[in-house]
Amino acid sequence: VGEVRHQRNRSGPPGEHPGQGDRGLDRDRLLLDAGEHDLDALGGDRDVMGQRNNILGHVATYVGGVVRTNYHAGRGGDVYAPVPAAKQREAVAFLVANAFRTPVELLDPKILSLIEPFGQVDRVLGGQLGIVRSLLSEARIRRMVDINVQEGGRSYSVSELSGDLLNGIWSELAAASPMVDTYRRNLQRGYLDIVDERLNGGGKTTTDLGPILLGNLRDLRSRLASAVGKTSDQMTRLHFEASMRKIDEILMPRPPVIVTTAPAAGGGGFRGPGG
Repeated sequence: VGEVRHQRNRSGPPGEHPGQGDRGLDRDRLLLDAGEHDLDALGGDRDVMGQRNNILGHVATYVGGVVRTNYHAGRGGDVYAPVPAAKQREAVAFLVANAFRTPVELLDPKILSLIEPFGQVDRVLGGQLGIVRSLLSEARIRRMVDINVQEGGRSYSVSELSGDLLNGIWSELAAASPMVDTYRRNLQRGYLDIVDERLNGGGKTTTDLGPILLGNLRDLRSRLASAVGKTSDQMTRLHFEASMRKIDEILMPRPPVIVTTAPAAGGGGFRGPGG
């Protein structure tokens, strides 16, 4: 049945006695909000970012997720049902607003200096790219395709997910004068690396995600070309230009270079004894 991440227990038909699975996303939202304002709520200085990533990772399971409902005494309907499309959209919007933004409330230099001398940039990036990889994983994409077919195209689609990720990760492009900070530049570069892997690497997708990502990249390149002339920030401009070059490489990957070894000077063919 694929990845079942949400479970409800019912003693009657649907609509009676909803379990905690119905309130999971609201609970995650409250936990994350509490943790961002109270370090003790997310584990204090032990692993604040790790606890935050765990919550965000749980939210990601709503996308392409399945709810298993345990009916008692043989009462009820379907045991397995896809997470409703509206709930999946809500989960992705939650991730865009929380996972992909720079968590400034957790990056206070006075606090970080008590925990570690450096490493916060990579720590933030690792959590963000983990979410992107999870959302675009082959297993999740295949589940979403299956669910979309079963529901006659009414479910949250792969195309919608891919577009929501693109718009969320590259939201600065819509600004009148774009400026992208270090954390977001890292995220955007990482996004392109993941897309490259899904299109050209060992993790190449064999689903509709392939042509969808190609379309996303062409759209993104056009937006970047327009944004280059609007930014007054040098690093942002250089980042946009480098991103366009990266997209060109992804869309037209170079063939692998085959290295051959030339024969040693003066060498001939095989010589037998006495030759």
